[in-house]
Amino acid sequence: MKILCIIPFYYPAFKFGGPIASVHGLNKELVRNNVSVTVFTTNAGQNERVLPNLEYNIDGVKVVYFNSISSWFFSINMTKFLKNSISEFDCIYVNGLWNYPAAAACYYSRLFNRPYIIAPRGMLYRYTMGKKIWKKWPYYQLISKIDIRGASAIHYTSNDEATQCHSRLGLKNKALVIPNGIDLFSSKQRVSG
Repeated sequence: MKILCIIPFYYPAFKFGGPIASVHGLNKELVRNNVSVTVFTTNAGQNERVLPNLEYNIDGVKVVYFNSISSWFFSINMTKFLKNSISEFDCIYVNGLWNYPAAAACYYSRLFNRPYIIAPRGMLYRYTMGKKIWKKWPYYQLISKIDIRGASAIHYTSNDEATQCHSRLGLKNKALVIPNGIDLFSSKQRVSG
C-alpha cells in the first residue's frame, strides 16, 4: 500500500508543536509495517536547510519539502506535484483543514478519484471553529465543508472529538478514533538526503 501524507509543516519543524512528532510517529510505524509513506509538506519551520522539491528519507518515511508563500502555506510546486502524482497513491492522508496543502490535496483526490482521510486534529470542535469565525465560516462553507464530506473517513484523535464533531456537522462518512502516539524510546532521529 502507498500512502501520501499531506501536512503544511513536518518533522523536524518542532516550533509548530506536538502534532508534528505524533504524525511522524504514525508514519514511522506504518513504514515498519511495510506501508510506503510519502509526505508532501512545506519547508516552514525548518531549522536546518532543506532543499525544495527533493525527496528526503527520515526514518524510512519519504519526505518532499516545498517552498511556500504566505501563512496559508500556498505552494505552486506542491500543486504541480500533487496533480502529477496523486493517482500513484492508494490513499491520501490529509492533516488539518485551514491551509492550502489540505485544500489542494482534497481537491485533487476527488478529481482523480482517490480515497482520502482527513485528520482535523481538533479543528472541528465548536470552540475552535468559533475562533476567528469571520475567516473560518466563509472558508468552511466554500471549501472545507466539501472537503470534509468528500472524505472516505475522518480521523479523530479522541472519542470526545468524534462525539462532539461528527454528528454536529451531520457527517455520513466513517469516523475513526486513533489517539496520538509518540515513541518515547527511540534514539535521536536522523534526516538524510
